[in-house]
Amino acid sequence: MRWSFRALAALALLGAVGCQDYNFNPVGACYLQPGTKRVRLADVSTADILFVVDDSGSMRGEQDALGANFVSFVSRLNGINVDRASRGLEPIDFHVAVTTTAVFLNQVDPDRTVTCESTCGTTSGPICCVTSDTPDAPLRVPKDCPSGGGCGTGYSCRTTCTGYPGEPICCDSTGTPELETVACTAADATAHKPCGKIYRRYTCNSGVGVAGELYPRGNFVAYGANPRVLHFDKRLYNGPDPKTNEQGHSAQDLMNFFAREISPGVYQGNVIVGTCGTGQEQGFTAAEMAIEKALAGQQPGVSASEWPHAGAKMVVVFVGDEDDCSTPESED
Repeated sequence: MRWSFRALAALALLGAVGCQDYNFNPVGACYLQPGTKRVRLADVSTADILFVVDDSGSMRGEQDALGANFVSFVSRLNGINVDRASRGLEPIDFHVAVTTTAVFLNQVDPDRTVTCESTCGTTSGPICCVTSDTPDAPLRVPKDCPSGGGCGTGYSCRTTCTGYPGEPICCDSTGTPELETVACTAADATAHKPCGKIYRRYTCNSGVGVAGELYPRGNFVAYGANPRVLHFDKRLYNGPDPKTNEQGHSAQDLMNFFAREISPGVYQGNVIVGTCGTGQEQGFTAAEMAIEKALAGQQPGVSASEWPHAGAKMVVVFVGDEDDCSTPESED
């Protein structure tokens, strides 16, 4: 028995257009290419599926299309399991999680002119310099402390700094962030290239995105109170009516969690991640972060046994309409 991901892949791997607003480290090639893949599942009884969905501004239509096709996905899965059971084979269970392509945004300040300079006022560079101010002043941003240290005297690494909840930032006991200058390269200083800073938070509400909250950065996402992992397990297909999985959810419940039609052609659910994420889509990085967190048991709201499963086939589905902009998290 062969099972095709054709419908999913056609939606997931859309033709890429380009990182249109990516001001730093632009990619020079399109990494995501349209295609389909047939996967032989005869000897596999468990599959862990991760959808990495673009949450940039152009994606609402594609997300709704994915939501509309999920009913076919579940119907196909049910048909496969009914067929397997009729032939004495073990049904397949699927465990579906969703994350987004939003990791960070490296963006020029729209209200100021910031360029890379060899000197900025009395400060030696190369350094990002606010040249629209009088006099010129170095760009200063809150100091990150991803490893939990490196803060200056009087500051410590916290996740409760004012304006940065949940994000490791150096701040003092009052929550005031420690500021640091932003370095750039000598070559960019010679060319006076624009400089920016890293943003990691949503600025509007849409789908799973809420203004002020951190981008998922590989975390599994869920709409409202929905579960973060949807379990289409073996019990769903061979139990008594009403057929439910081990968590007590019916197939219709799971479809609704993934994407529920709230008006003709408009959907709401885990895969409807919204359009408020970064326009610098980093699907490859997000997928890597999601899997690493899951393997380490660090996915928020997800137990270590929920995803992934030992011996399972892992399927990663990218849903997007732009180039992948995965790159080291820097402002160079």
